[in-house]
Amino acid sequence: MAIPGPSTAPISVNPDANRSFARLCQLMMTVCVDLLRNVLDFYIEPAKLLREIGAKFENVKTMINDEQNDFLSIVFDTGILSSKMLDLSLLYIVIRSTCNIAEPRNGWGLCPETDDTSLAANIERIRVYGIKVLNESEDINDTDFLDIWKNLRKNIVETQILIFKKDTYAEAVDELFCYEHISARYIGGFRRLKGNNFIFFQQ
Repeated sequence: MAIPGPSTAPISVNPDANRSFARLCQLMMTVCVDLLRNVLDFYIEPAKLLREIGAKFENVKTMINDEQNDFLSIVFDTGILSSKMLDLSLLYIVIRSTCNIAEPRNGWGLCPETDDTSLAANIERIRVYGIKVLNESEDINDTDFLDIWKNLRKNIVETQILIFKKDTYAEAVDELFCYEHISARYIGGFRRLKGNNFIFFQQ
């Protein structure tokens, strides 16, 4: 998995965001997105993705907003879609709606029970920590940062092992942790997902 290359200058973030917040945004928008894309591609052959979404669209449309509906309308018109065209929120919706993954014990869209080790529970925990990152953006201190990072790493690794039986994502997370240069563009992209009321960030 490719880690985004270093920017030309050290991190430059908005005044209301700290370095720890920027690092977590980058983790969510790179490694977590890549992981969910691979999960989707594992369960649905890329060539069949558009057909599967169409077949489950009655369920999908209950979870998307107008922007996502417009995007999928264009996709259906063109007949072209791959997992790389889906953002974090749509990846979550499509996985939840079309992959026939058994839901967590508490159900989709809710915080899983601590002893639920299912694939769906780990996917939900990634979503829950994404919400935590945004809600605490201005208040993430070093302790909070390390706790969130550690838990995201654990959920990323467990998700990967349940499906792919390997831990290459752990290497990617650890490599990103050691990065000196962090792109501030991930902050805007991550915040935009919440600002547009995407389901990924609905509690």
